[in-house]
Amino acid sequence: MNGENKIDLNSCLDEEQVRVLIDLEATTRQSIASLLRESLELYVRFKRGEAAYNESPNSPIVFECSPDRGGNS
Repeated sequence: MNGENKIDLNSCLDEEQVRVLIDLEATTRQSIASLLRESLELYVRFKRGEAAYNESPNSPIVFECSPDRGGNS
């Protein structure tokens, strides 16, 4: 892509749209941080034997492997 095909997004957005995008970015960062924190806390609880690996339907982490995938279960 050459320079003449680039679009200057700053010139396309008004002040309110920029504010909304900044707020959305902050919310997205908080949501991702919260999901990571919850997943890590669940993983630690699982490793301690305090939680089942499937306790949270929102957990993106699978904590056990089947024997055919090299797991020790």
